[in-house]
Amino acid sequence: MKEKSAELSTSFNERFASVFPLTAPFNKPRYQAFAKQALSSLLSGIGYFHGTWLADRTTHHSYDEEDEDFWISAHEARQSSTGAHLEGPAELFTSTPSRPFFPRGFYWDEGFHLLPIGKWDNDLGLDIMKSWFRLMDEDGWIAREQILGEEARSKVPAEFQTQYPHYANPPTLLMAVASFVERLKDSERNGVKEDYGQNVLGTEDMFSEKVTRRYLDNPDLAKHYLKELYPLLQKHHEWFRKTQAGDIKTWDREAFSMKEGYRWRGRTPDHCLTSGLDDYPRARPPHTGELHVDLLSWMGFFARTLKGVAEYLGETEDVADLAKMENAIIKNLDGMKWMRNLLIVRFTLERGGTSVL
Repeated sequence: MKEKSAELSTSFNERFASVFPLTAPFNKPRYQAFAKQALSSLLSGIGYFHGTWLADRTTHHSYDEEDEDFWISAHEARQSSTGAHLEGPAELFTSTPSRPFFPRGFYWDEGFHLLPIGKWDNDLGLDIMKSWFRLMDEDGWIAREQILGEEARSKVPAEFQTQYPHYANPPTLLMAVASFVERLKDSERNGVKEDYGQNVLGTEDMFSEKVTRRYLDNPDLAKHYLKELYPLLQKHHEWFRKTQAGDIKTWDREAFSMKEGYRWRGRTPDHCLTSGLDDYPRARPPHTGELHVDLLSWMGFFARTLKGVAEYLGETEDVADLAKMENAIIKNLDGMKWMRNLLIVRFTLERGGTSVL
């Protein structure tokens, strides 16, 4: 047993050095040890969760956040709502931000988790990603926090348990999708293919590529995975475009595209939890005319990633449409950034508040 443990430890160290080659000045032993611990902690935080979850699908007009002082009326509507109810059960295979303090799936955390996981074990990352997209409802919504079951709810204050289908989070899962497509292209360029067949894998294969890259070595398998994922990505994209749409026309803005403007829902004067940048300073007080440059950037990345998947699958019409969308967002980002700052000042002065640009 001791010999086998040493053998596995050596195998892990060798593979880590190959997958994550550290460069100077971070290639000293203490940095290598830290990096291995970080990866091990991330991998050991992966778990399977199952159970019911709380959602409020009430279509209260204040949830559109189109009225003055919208954050106040939205808060009051949530407090008085009787629409929260248990749904499910659902299941999720995911990593976690913290096993003792946040032992559940967080949407925007997971995209970052999957970057090193997917590089270390491509197939494990794909299994996790598939599990997340299976949570999507018929409208394309995936809840920000996956609080599944009574045990998970016991770790969350009551006011944060209910999930709302108009609240988004940065679509970081698309980073994992883009990384997979890049790994797939690299594998095809290198031309290295292996047939692992139906052989039973032993403990000696635990840290070998035999258990990590079946999809990279089998183009048909990879294409099948992406064909199943692609319509879900499209639906998710449309949900973002619909629920997080911003108002360009009303405020006399000049823009290349009058469609490509977005605003996070769920904003308050002090926080924008839905953006992932929880307390990043934004204009005070909030205004319905805001457009959020971070969300517009995420939507540009979403369109670009979808375009990459469409290209790989040969969906030429979709590629053309998504290329136009991506271009419109890039031009809006460039063309409206100065106008945005001027409007923040204008809104702030009108409301007698303070501005943070």
